[in-house]
Amino acid sequence: MKNITALTRSGTTATATVAGHGLANGATVSIGGTVGTQESAYVGTFVVSGVTTDTFNYTVVTTPSSPATGTITLVRGGVVDRTEVINWVRGEDNFGDEASPGSGYTVRPSIHGDVLHSRPVVVNYGDSRGLVVYYGANDGVFRAVNGSQAANIPSGDVSGVKPGEELWGLVLPEFFAKLNRQRINSPELKLPSTVLPTARPKDYFVDGSAGVFQQLKADGTIDKAYLYLTMRRGGRFIYALDVTQPTDPKFMWKVSSSDTGFSELGQTWSRPRVTLVNGYANPVVVFGAGYDPAEDSEPPTSGTMGRGIFVLDAATGARVWSAGYTAGATSCTGNATQAACSVSGMNWSIPSDISFVDRDNDGKTDRFYAPDMGGNVWRVDLEPAGGTTAAQLRANNTPDKWQVIKLAALGCSAGTCASGTTPRKFFFPPSVIPVGVTGGTGSYDIVLLGSGDREHPLKSLATGSSYNVTNRFYALKDTITGKDASAATIITETDLFDASTTAYGGTLKGFYTTYATGEKSVNASLTIRGTTFFGTNRPTPPVANSCLSNLGEAKGYALDPFTGVAVTTIYDGGGLPPTPTAGIVTISTPTGDVKKEFCVGCGGGGGGGGGASGDCKSALGACTPTKAVPKNIRRTYWYKK
Repeated sequence: MKNITALTRSGTTATATVAGHGLANGATVSIGGTVGTQESAYVGTFVVSGVTTDTFNYTVVTTPSSPATGTITLVRGGVVDRTEVINWVRGEDNFGDEASPGSGYTVRPSIHGDVLHSRPVVVNYGDSRGLVVYYGANDGVFRAVNGSQAANIPSGDVSGVKPGEELWGLVLPEFFAKLNRQRINSPELKLPSTVLPTARPKDYFVDGSAGVFQQLKADGTIDKAYLYLTMRRGGRFIYALDVTQPTDPKFMWKVSSSDTGFSELGQTWSRPRVTLVNGYANPVVVFGAGYDPAEDSEPPTSGTMGRGIFVLDAATGARVWSAGYTAGATSCTGNATQAACSVSGMNWSIPSDISFVDRDNDGKTDRFYAPDMGGNVWRVDLEPAGGTTAAQLRANNTPDKWQVIKLAALGCSAGTCASGTTPRKFFFPPSVIPVGVTGGTGSYDIVLLGSGDREHPLKSLATGSSYNVTNRFYALKDTITGKDASAATIITETDLFDASTTAYGGTLKGFYTTYATGEKSVNASLTIRGTTFFGTNRPTPPVANSCLSNLGEAKGYALDPFTGVAVTTIYDGGGLPPTPTAGIVTISTPTGDVKKEFCVGCGGGGGGGGGASGDCKSALGACTPTKAVPKNIRRTYWYKK
């Protein structure tokens, strides 16, 4: 790095003096440093011109209208070439502002950035490719790490990649211009207490949770493995990678809001999920259209992005089907290979994951549920035309026949939000429980989800604040268990009973339980062993004479999805508990392998009266439910002539 010793401006042309800079006309430089209140236009990434041995020019935007003139001294600034930035991202402390270990080593301590929202994806290849963990961090790098306990993963070197070591790191081209800001710590990070006019909000990168598609060979090893990278506040695009060979990843496709048919794509928060459907031959990847930054305002301003659902070909990225806001009547148009539904009421963004239902248990998803930021829940039927054979289902239910209805409107009073009102918001997908046989008397599906503005976790009594919204957890009875819900009526709160205060009302369309003032859902619900688990957060006043940070009250719920009765646990430490995760792991012991059930983040004592084992006082504890689930076993007879 070479320091700028003088900087002047004439019109929109800035001239920097840097002795022996070595740049050529057309080169790209990054300039940073501490500048005056009228000088922020001089820092950033620029293309140089008018190069001499010790000077170069670049164009600046003259905003404010009267930027400083004359000579400007940068307290700490300079011209950075691509090699310096690349080496810094790889870990070299070439800016000289971090204490290196010494003895010839210049590695920087901050070599790994924060992993904020990206939940790791683990792929077990079942052979010498090992077990690989994939995740994104807000230093700009999406990483692949050997997650095996002992085995090396074969690579180009002699020893291979050891357990815990990085196989590779990916930096997307959309993020190149952001990297040098981290290196030089300029412009400064904008915080509530920041007064510097040059400060800017935090940069985000591959901050979303990746989706994954895995196809197995006959021997159980991985035949194909694809990843779908989401950005959250890092951008309005999604990347697909082929990681079938984890040491040799390949780019597959990318979609962004600038592509035809994707103008509504917002910040990509919804985790892409892969499934099989009748009516389309290949696997499809499904996600909500994203988050709209207009939701950051309280009350939210009129949004223009994220209002929809996308279904793409999992291998090619081709748009198979989409639903989105269009003023006017609801309709579906297009053809069997690229259909679109225009939905007049779909005018709120959908950052949530999409829930799948396979009601007839044929291995193909026949229904989606998608909640939005206006308190609505949408149902998508993928097989409304019916059919009794697999061939009929494929032929009769092509994407141009898929249809959308609004299952519930719960955002405001009677489903209608007045101007300037902050509605209930659904950030997370529902858990869906099928009850009874499809089409059978009394059969229904329970759709379970909680409301809350996770992006505004603090207490605010201002008009329009989400703190003042009465948030709830809902259980909705979707009584149309068939595949065509076009005649359904919209569920509103008047159709539900309040399980917080009222005994079970079996004739209604479900129930809700009301949270305390300021309390909100901050994760998705999970139903296991007959109990639905989820977590909330409620901002609380700081403790007097305490220097401990106050992360609010974190609470875990264990709710009976049929009666609404809930048992709760106050988690130690507070904060925003992550989504509960359950499964079965195999533990090797001296006497052989043992399979153990686990449920991380299942508060409420693991389900109330059924008891639990493990750590139930932590949102990260394995509080495994032991509640017995009764089985109603019935004989089935076949008549064979």
